[in-house]
Amino acid sequence: MIYCTSFTKTVALDSRIGWIAAGRFHEAIDRLKAFSSMAESRLLSETLAEFLANGGYDHHLRTLCRQYG
Repeated sequence: MIYCTSFTKTVALDSRIGWIAAGRFHEAIDRLKAFSSMAESRLLSETLAEFLANGGYDHHLRTLCRQYG
């Protein structure tokens, strides 16, 4: 199973940054990505990784749920 999604609607509207969980297809997807999207922002990727690792995304989603609830 391959699962992919993005953070476009919840965090970074204009960034077009997402992620993929490719399971056993990880290496093949990694090779394909290297050839198809070399222009992603390293700064944006690293900032988002830090945001996720430190619980910022969870906090952000809880805040959104309260606001839209």
